[in-house]
Amino acid sequence: MDDLIVGSGGINYFPAEKTARLSWDIIHPDYQNRGLGKMLTQHRVGEITQNPGIEKIRVPASQLAYQFYKKVGFKLNTVEKNFWAEGIDLYDMSKST
Repeated sequence: MDDLIVGSGGINYFPAEKTARLSWDIIHPDYQNRGLGKMLTQHRVGEITQNPGIEKIRVPASQLAYQFYKKVGFKLNTVEKNFWAEGIDLYDMSKST
């Protein structure tokens, strides 16, 4: 955007578990709240669903990103307190492909 890289995101595949995981979701602060994170997430979910060996998509989030992933269709599995750091909890989320 504007000839700049303003975001990135990764996908990790675990074929033996029939699972893919979203990782490294980053949008530059100056470009947040423009729908780019949603577009990036939807793009990666679309890529994952083209893989017939994958049945589930997981995302390890925190309470800071939980609502975002909930809005794009992920369900909360578990919460692990202080996983990332003191006061930053792991919100393990997933959705079926």
